Amino acid sequence: MSVLHNRISQAELKKLLYAETERRTTISFYQYFAIEDPKQFRDELYKALNAIKVFGRIYIAHEGINAQISVPETNFEARKNYRYSIAPLNGLRLNIAVDDDGKSFWVLKIKVRQLNYLFRTLEFKKLIFTYLYKISIDGSFVLPRYDAP
Repeated sequence: MSVLHNRISQAELKKLLYAETERRTTISFYQYFAIEDPKQFRDELYKALNAIKVFGRIYIAHEGINAQISVPETNFEARKNYRYSIAPLNGLRLNIAVDDDGKSFWVLKIKVRQLNYLFRTLEFKKLIFTYLYKISIDGSFVLPRYDAP
């Protein structure tokens, strides 16, 4: 079985990145969807993205994916086609960095998490808002008013 992690020093990888002449595009995305086996999904993702020289940080959990990656421009279509092959990611909106030199990442790191912290945070905020809203209906608490600038 092939090695599914980086085996070159961070300093050497950074040096190689700055020696690259090809432009890179930095993108981010996240998607909530059920991943039955995050470890297997991680390994398949690593093989596919490493083959097309994608760098970045990706977190995988049972409830989805959160990614910040940089892609060589010549491999942008290959990465898009691979993403489209994963049904829950097909047609997903990408956030493309505007002011970026493409040197954001020099290695591909994909980590499996037991709990997606972004998901937990969003659920917590929803719970707090619901609680505060119920209190305000009772008349015992009034939600602070927010006026957009």
